[in-house]
Amino acid sequence: MPVLDSFLSVVGRAVLDKLEESVFADAFIEATPEFADSVWKRWDRLADAQAKRRELQALAEASFEELDEAVERVEKSFGAGPNDELGKTLGNFLHLLPSSLRRRFRRPSHPDGTRFPQALSLDGPSDLLPLLPARLTRFQVGDRPDGLEDWELEQLVDQNAISEVWKAKHLSADDQPHALFHFFIDPKARRWLVKEARPHLERLVRHGPMPGIVPLQAVRVETDPPCVQYAYVEASTLEDLVQDWRDQGIVPDPWQVVDLVQQIAHILGQLHQLHPPMIHRYVRPSNLLVLPDEAGGWQVYLANLGLAGYGGGLPQGSTVDAYVSPEQLRGDRPRTQDDVYALGILWFHLLAGDVTRARPAGLSWRRLMERRGLKTPLLALLETCFDDELNQRPIDAQSLAETILNITLPIRPHALVGLPQVGTGIPGSVCQPGMGKITNSVGMSFREMRPAAFWMGSPIEEFGRRGNEGPRRRITISKGFAIGTTTVTQEQFERVMVLQPSKHRTGDATRLPADSVTWDQAFEFCRRLSAMPEEQSAGRRYRLPTEAEWEYACRGGTTAAYPFGFSIGPRQAHILHPGSEAAWRGRTRLVASFPPNAFGLQDMIGNVWEWCSDWFDSDFYGRGIKQDPTGPETGAHRVVRGGSFRNSPATCRSACRHALAPWTALSDVGFRVVLELASK
Repeated sequence: MPVLDSFLSVVGRAVLDKLEESVFADAFIEATPEFADSVWKRWDRLADAQAKRRELQALAEASFEELDEAVERVEKSFGAGPNDELGKTLGNFLHLLPSSLRRRFRRPSHPDGTRFPQALSLDGPSDLLPLLPARLTRFQVGDRPDGLEDWELEQLVDQNAISEVWKAKHLSADDQPHALFHFFIDPKARRWLVKEARPHLERLVRHGPMPGIVPLQAVRVETDPPCVQYAYVEASTLEDLVQDWRDQGIVPDPWQVVDLVQQIAHILGQLHQLHPPMIHRYVRPSNLLVLPDEAGGWQVYLANLGLAGYGGGLPQGSTVDAYVSPEQLRGDRPRTQDDVYALGILWFHLLAGDVTRARPAGLSWRRLMERRGLKTPLLALLETCFDDELNQRPIDAQSLAETILNITLPIRPHALVGLPQVGTGIPGSVCQPGMGKITNSVGMSFREMRPAAFWMGSPIEEFGRRGNEGPRRRITISKGFAIGTTTVTQEQFERVMVLQPSKHRTGDATRLPADSVTWDQAFEFCRRLSAMPEEQSAGRRYRLPTEAEWEYACRGGTTAAYPFGFSIGPRQAHILHPGSEAAWRGRTRLVASFPPNAFGLQDMIGNVWEWCSDWFDSDFYGRGIKQDPTGPETGAHRVVRGGSFRNSPATCRSACRHALAPWTALSDVGFRVVLELASK
């Protein structure tokens, strides 16, 4: 018997036995402990442990065509045909088996779920039960639901009592990406979608893509049944990652966990800072997708945005109650602290390596966290997240992310940048080994940058990305350098140049950035500073940073859109943002007013654009230079980086590039200086 047929025949026999017990036919075809016991007893007589794994592996890998042929053979062996009622019921249930297996097999190393996890137990009916389809579904592979005739269902991704989630391909556009459809099967859920959720979901569609969030593409109330359409992401979930840790006996590293939490907090933070705020209220490990990034860590994506009201797809058991805040449980209006509460529980679950635990209580959980290496300030912050008193929690997720950053910068262990320990897109270290601070005779301070490799440019999916930011590639900085911890101030510029072009001059000149500086003036500043006797005697030479050096310094070891993660707010940089302080709108702000990045550099994003030494090249990345890249030898425009107080967050990303004629003097353009390190 072909390997595909073996397990299908065993399950098919159990289905037929069940049908013979009742005249209600498929109404009783569902995975119950009794059904799993019936399958196991028959299967255990026919196959040993290795054969069982082999058969399930074959089913998980099977294509639709291979499965269809095998199901037809099994139907014939039982005397059923594909068109009679018995054959339809039997065939429908058997066709669900591969999707059910893939959901359970999915791990970060194999997000498609086609590999049997080595550590997965298969010792009895209780282990078999989660691998079986929960019940017969409304749809089958190959269906084209009413109202979605251009889409063909390819794979069942999830099912529960109220909904079915299907991966589908577009029939008339081969290059169109797959989509994910959440069909609301339950009548109450349908009414909720059409009457209550529709305006909120359509607002999300109009808003468009947001970094780190799986896009909601359409709300389709005209289909039968109604559904919502999301972009499809081939990824495992955070729940799968925790299970992978358990399978391998890995004790979660507290720094790895805090980076994951901070990344999620940044994603939620951008929702909380909208006007009015968007509150997820559905933060669960199963709704957080993880993808390996190019630096060897994890990128997190928030899924199922907008489905919190009815709870479609919520996991069953204590985990559900654990994530629900007391206010949400009482039916109070949504608040940003609801998401902070859920994120605190998630933080605890990740550290414990168990997403099924109840809400922490007593003192034993604190002892566990201490044994796992969570530092006392972070432990105190974690406890506030799920405090019973709403006002004791961080006000929103962005505040939580910033508090984590402020706590971890001084205490995080050093890690070699370019070889990050976590690589989640959040700063991986306070500084590089050997990184020092230098102060020159003009009072300018510099941080040493050691030679390293980093990912330059932006990934295709980064929100706000421009065509001149890629293709993203690994760049090597082969020679060490030091770069100013802030942009050049008005006082420093005037001391060296004996002139003051800045337009924003109300305030402390020792801390206001020099603005309205042309590229030629910035270049001349470096020449004159290098010629000063004190600097010559110290052997110090200055220049503008190359574009690659600037982005390397700005990122601070991250791979995310911003030095602080996948979003940025008014408490991290002086940018054009609804939450910015009114007193500073339309003008520059004192340097060092915001937290530094992981390299100890401030104001790399916002306040003023910063001149780089390179001529602008729109095909900078296409030239493919992977070590110490620079622009062309001549050109019409010079590169500026970092954005300013006049620019939106999308224009202030680490990878964003802009060009200006070198004689341009704008009130939101300044510069930062590099100190050459001849011995590095």
